[in-house]
Amino acid sequence: MSIEQVVLRNPDVIFTSQHAIEDGSMWQSWQRELNAVKNNHVWSLDSDWLNRPTTRTIRAITQVCDYFEQVRDSKSSKKN
Repeated sequence: MSIEQVVLRNPDVIFTSQHAIEDGSMWQSWQRELNAVKNNHVWSLDSDWLNRPTTRTIRAITQVCDYFEQVRDSKSSKKN
């Protein structure tokens, strides 16, 4: 997926590589345009859990669900 497609869709969450997280600059120029960046909802997933479908994949799914729960919680706290 290209950066342009991400910007057009304006996601609430972005999952990216650990390298992009460590660099920190990849999404910063889009901070005003992207909800995920504005709200610090940009995360990396453990690539070892995703590269081959094994029982480790369940860990990745759990991690994704946990991140989505954080986003839901932050949205509901902003409404209150």
